[in-house]
Amino acid sequence: MENKFPCASWLPVICQNPTTVPTTWQELCGNFDDINFGGQVPIKGKIAIPKSKLWTVLLSTFIVAVSTIGLRYLGVFEKIELQTFDQILRLRPKEDPDPRLIIVEITEKDIQSRQETRLGLKSISDSTLATLLKQLQKYQPRIIGIDIYRDFADPPNKLQTIKLSTENSKENVVVTCKSRDSKYDSQGVKPPKEVPVERQGFADAIEDPDGIVRRQIMMMAQEPSSTCTTPYSLSLQLAARYLSYENIQPRFNEDYIQFGSKVFKRLKAGRSGGYQQKVDLGGNQILVNYRNTDYQRVSLEDILSNKVAPDLFKDKVVIIGVTANTVSDTWSTPYSTAQQDYQEIPGVFIQAQMVSQVLSAVLDKRPILWVLPWWGDILWIYGWSIVGSLIVWRVRSLSDKGCAIFVTVVILYGVCAIALLKQGLWIPFIPSAFGVVASSVVVIFIQNRRQFSTTSQSLVE
Repeated sequence: MENKFPCASWLPVICQNPTTVPTTWQELCGNFDDINFGGQVPIKGKIAIPKSKLWTVLLSTFIVAVSTIGLRYLGVFEKIELQTFDQILRLRPKEDPDPRLIIVEITEKDIQSRQETRLGLKSISDSTLATLLKQLQKYQPRIIGIDIYRDFADPPNKLQTIKLSTENSKENVVVTCKSRDSKYDSQGVKPPKEVPVERQGFADAIEDPDGIVRRQIMMMAQEPSSTCTTPYSLSLQLAARYLSYENIQPRFNEDYIQFGSKVFKRLKAGRSGGYQQKVDLGGNQILVNYRNTDYQRVSLEDILSNKVAPDLFKDKVVIIGVTANTVSDTWSTPYSTAQQDYQEIPGVFIQAQMVSQVLSAVLDKRPILWVLPWWGDILWIYGWSIVGSLIVWRVRSLSDKGCAIFVTVVILYGVCAIALLKQGLWIPFIPSAFGVVASSVVVIFIQNRRQFSTTSQSLVE
């Protein structure tokens, strides 16, 4: 070569494995968009990737995202989405008890120590409940909620001077009933007949398919044959009556309930957050924003024995309920699975959580749990699928691609956790993470296939 090209032997030599793709002048040009030497045709740098390659990535990502959204719509991710929702909620630090609520619990000891004549499966007799209400009224609570069914009156007792019907007639007493449901409960539980419907609230609880209570029904239309006719839940009745003393009146709408500036939007049937096709979201349902704490409580015996401070109940919401083990009124919460021994809590504590979340949101600006509209979830899943595929597309080595996928999923989880804990927004993590991983794997497959095809062609030439 020295005869034709003097000093050619002085030029640098590139030693390259014959199985690798030969380098090109465009790659050696680096990141320059346009290089013009002596008026020659401009040469594109690495940033100007051929459009066909980019469109291949975008098209494959679109197909993956649509498939992910379809699987989510069919309920494939529902169980794991709900479990992730619980796990993020458990990241919340311990909170202080709500000072506006106090629970009067009827313990197993209270039941066993009172051998009284009562009709039906009652924890305590009507006379004992009447005495309890009479005593509580002396402490001037703002509102009293009775989370105990009283569908049948006990036989008359002439020796009992305090009548339950008289105590139930007080304006700050709200009683409970249970809706009749032709599918789940054909009977229902009727309220005490002496209490008008304005002071009744249904205590129906709803479990998710995994047996955990994550939602509360604030309002619903009753079946015509139901003996429980109130459209309002017990928790809503108690919260609304408490807030009325603060001059905050509720506004009811088909899609939301509003207290002042706070709006509780209902979960839309069909597609709301992780709930898709298999969950009934009828009525006005919202997510329960559990407070990671216990509630102040006193026993029936302590009140009847005058062992409590008189100002303990003043201007508070008092909820009376049963916590005895022999009464099957226990429920699972997102915190049940985190305990060493799986533990359910009595229904009266669920009612307290539901009342507290309304009061805390309105008076303390505590976040209300909400979800994006269905199209917002679609854009979120598709957006993160695009992000994952583009990052992997730009990274060269396979190990770096794996690290990029892992870091992207971790960042996604952090964003979802911050949104839920700080703003109350439940955004889909599981389908988004699935979209990131699936779209990234597809891009890696496309790149490897193209590289293999180019290498094979070079060897043939």
